Amino acid sequence: MWFYLTEVDYDVSVKDVLYFAPVNGIEENLRDIASVTTTDLDMESIDVRGDITKLPFDDFTFDTIICSHVLEHIPNDLDAMSEMH
Repeated sequence: MWFYLTEVDYDVSVKDVLYFAPVNGIEENLRDIASVTTTDLDMESIDVRGDITKLPFDDFTFDTIICSHVLEHIPNDLDAMSEMH
């Protein structure tokens, strides 16, 4: 994922990023180049605790969403994808 974010013609340097279930190494590096808000339902040390199907953010708050290895754990993944959209 880090390779994609930094090497595959993707510029996050001026983006507001919402990162679900963040991975420490990626999160730390991403914070160096973007404005990052981390969120999860159960994790410790995140910025905002929230349900992916009912996010506590206004529409169009973020330019980019990173949600990897999360949706397979959500009973109604269609609601989650709709909320992220």
